[in-house]
Amino acid sequence: MSNKRFSRRQLLRGAAVVGAAVPFLQACGAPSPDEGSADSGAEDAAPSMEITTVRYAQVIGPLDKQVDMFNEQSDSIQVEFELVPWGEHADKLLIDVAAGTAPDLWFIGGPWWIQIKRKKVALSISEFLANDPDVVMDDFEFPADSDWGTLDGDIYGLPTNSVILRGLAYSEDRFEEAGLDLPNEDWTLSDVARVAPQLNREDESFAITSPLLAADLYLTTIWQNGGQIINEDESKCLLDQPEAVEAIEQLVAWREFAMKPGADQALGEFPTAGGKIAMWPMVLADWDTWLKRTANDTTNQWMTFWPSTSNPPAVDVYAGSVHMEAIWSQSEKIDAAWEFFIWRAINQDSLDYQITLFPINYRMEETVNSAITNERQADFLTLHLPITGKSTGEYWGPSTTEILNAFRSEYELAILGEKTTKEAMESATKAIDVILEDA
Repeated sequence: MSNKRFSRRQLLRGAAVVGAAVPFLQACGAPSPDEGSADSGAEDAAPSMEITTVRYAQVIGPLDKQVDMFNEQSDSIQVEFELVPWGEHADKLLIDVAAGTAPDLWFIGGPWWIQIKRKKVALSISEFLANDPDVVMDDFEFPADSDWGTLDGDIYGLPTNSVILRGLAYSEDRFEEAGLDLPNEDWTLSDVARVAPQLNREDESFAITSPLLAADLYLTTIWQNGGQIINEDESKCLLDQPEAVEAIEQLVAWREFAMKPGADQALGEFPTAGGKIAMWPMVLADWDTWLKRTANDTTNQWMTFWPSTSNPPAVDVYAGSVHMEAIWSQSEKIDAAWEFFIWRAINQDSLDYQITLFPINYRMEETVNSAITNERQADFLTLHLPITGKSTGEYWGPSTTEILNAFRSEYELAILGEKTTKEAMESATKAIDVILEDA
């Protein structure tokens, strides 16, 4: 994409500035075009370009460098970076929208996106994407026109990254010592349960981390088993249904061979780096965290996809974090906002920088191959691509945090053995039904 491309509206605005320049310069005491030397003329007194300032709210601090990169090459647009805490960003945005003071562009974390999208406070960008000659829709790893980003046929945002998925990391040394085959993409949760007892070393080290997992892994397990958190019209929780109960039972069963919640604290800051844990969940393509967990990739470890509930699963889907960026529908600077918005999403300089932090959504594989010189790092960053097309965003319902907390509190009771999984999911269902009534 050209670094100097302007929209038609910007060009017209620039022309208006030129037309107004002469009387402005005369008021400042400058000679008019018909004064002074014969060489004097309007072209000798070129006006400065009008600068449009747009506000960009983000929760990922290092992305401020992209703003600096854009500002350095733009003569007409300056972007102001506004860092917002993760836990407050969605509520703050809705408050600012109601007050008419929202930023021109903003980030929304995956779990909150659906509710923001449904409120239609974001601008439809379908026509912008269709009319921008530099955008190739098929080059988005996670489709821009997927159900996740669209509403009533219009696209309201773009993923700020390819879908963030968790996989299963493992110690090759621990598996080889036990005479076991390494985990692979065909593994199921039953395979984990089968090998785990052979990898345990009592309190010295463990087969796998605690059954307390990240929210998207609960969703993946339930969805793959044909279950749902809530029904389609979001009026009833479905965690008490057999498909959901059976799925969660497979995770609760890990308590028989996994470390107890919090036990990893006694094993040091990064017990995975010392081989004290044979398997653990981790984000695919998160190279910086991988280096911390593996002593700078020196400990003979690798990753594969998260084990499915069965092979094949009832539903071949993975839940992940699809964080979105959007333009405020009431922004008075939509053209300028779009210029930065699409530059950040598809410009190669922008992509080359972002790939050093986390996965990108546009031309991921090509960018890895061109920007990453470490072959092992390049292999690691592209591990998730085969299942990107099978993934969807993490979504718990209209009151994401409350619903997730209700589930977790009952799930933990099942992990502790204070309730059966069925009893826990029935209690969670009752609590979530109340939340849905009030939503």
